Amino acid sequence: MYITMRNKVCHMDFIQDYPLSTQELLHFPLMFPDALKKYHVPGIPWASIDGLYDYADYWGIQNGTVRTCLSRMKGEGMIVPVELRGITHYRASALQLSIMDNTQFRKKYAKKGFIIAIFSFSKSQEKERTKMRSLLSYAGFVRFAQNSYICGGINDDELKEAIAKEGFSDNVFFFSVPRIEESETTKLVSAWGIPERKKFLDTFFATLREFINASEQNPRDIFCRIGRAWVAYIIHVSASEPPLPESVIPEDYPYTDIYTYLQGLSTKHGKTMYRHWRESNTTRKGT
Repeated sequence: MYITMRNKVCHMDFIQDYPLSTQELLHFPLMFPDALKKYHVPGIPWASIDGLYDYADYWGIQNGTVRTCLSRMKGEGMIVPVELRGITHYRASALQLSIMDNTQFRKKYAKKGFIIAIFSFSKSQEKERTKMRSLLSYAGFVRFAQNSYICGGINDDELKEAIAKEGFSDNVFFFSVPRIEESETTKLVSAWGIPERKKFLDTFFATLREFINASEQNPRDIFCRIGRAWVAYIIHVSASEPPLPESVIPEDYPYTDIYTYLQGLSTKHGKTMYRHWRESNTTRKGT
């Protein structure tokens, strides 16, 4: 299914099947400058309110919704205001950047083994329990038992700090595990339904390619579509990907292929995305 959104043809299967909230959608422009700084791209500005308006407008989101979302994200410590020539810009918080790092270097960190998180709250603390699950899932932890989550050997310093700020430090325990016995790994493969997971990833990948190929290929279109694709990958794929060794994963399992495809898009269109970013993130006053 296709629709015209802000005069752009959009493949709705991808948007409907892998939805993103305004807050999630804005993660890409908020993280984009830091992602480029890792590759030593000089002089790239943080996200301006005008740049965020432009990105959100592409997806039919109004300026007022963006302002409300930014206010909430600031209050939750998810973004940091930065003054540039007297104008407020925004960048992602340390927690968000650590999650970006863990996504980029997942294979490298996996060599460290695993981290198991176990938490406990009283029956009256359902809100706190839900918040803890959300934090762990967003950081890439996957549930394997009641109140028990596992992740590859990521850098969890910022996650632990976020948990401490929420006042949950006494409710969660982290254990570093160098390896998991083969018999237990087999149980996890079964518990996580790897054949079904492969079907999910195959469908995601096929729909993702259709979404990208429907692009009109102008700079704004390229930037916004690749941005949405990356965040959908992080939210719907990477954050729920079981941390299993390659030895138990089917040879045609497409997780790595999806990541490689997105990296290839970013490399291919890198200069175009960079130019669009600089043009849409000037230091003029937002409205």
